[in-house]
Amino acid sequence: MGKGIRVYVLSERVLGDEGDGLEDELWDDTPAEVFCLESLRTVERVKWDYPPEQVADRFKALPELMPHTLSHCLHELAYWNDLYYLRKVCDTSGEYEHRMESSARDRFIFGLLAELRPRIREEAKDTLRYLMASERHDMPEADLILENLVS
Repeated sequence: MGKGIRVYVLSERVLGDEGDGLEDELWDDTPAEVFCLESLRTVERVKWDYPPEQVADRFKALPELMPHTLSHCLHELAYWNDLYYLRKVCDTSGEYEHRMESSARDRFIFGLLAELRPRIREEAKDTLRYLMASERHDMPEADLILENLVS
C-alpha cells in the first residue's frame, strides 16, 4: 500500500465513525516519541536543533532500541513519516510539526542508511528505491548512502 493511501486510510479511521475517541489519542505521545524525549532530555539544543553527535551517542547507548539492518531503518523511517502525515492530515490548525526529538531520531536513522551494510541485494535495492522516492535524495547524506550501497 502506498504512503498516501496508507495515511488516507488511517486518517479516515481516526476521523470517521469507527474512530470514536481515536482523534484525541492521535495527539498523545507514542512510545517511540517518549523514548526520543527521554533519550534527549538533557541534551542542549543548538538554535533549533540537537547536535548530531550527541543525538547519535544517546541513541546508540541503547543498542536494544537500535535498528541493526537497512530494512529496520526503512521500517522506522516509514513509521515517522506516516505518523507525521497522519497528524498533519488530522490537524485542524494547519500548524502541526513533529517534535524536535522525533525529528532528531528520524535524521539519525536516515544517517544509519550510510553506515549499515546491506545484508542482501534486495535490501540495497529497497534502500535505493526509498532514497529515490523520498524528498531526501539531495541531502548531504545521500551520496554517503549511495557509496554504502554500491561499495
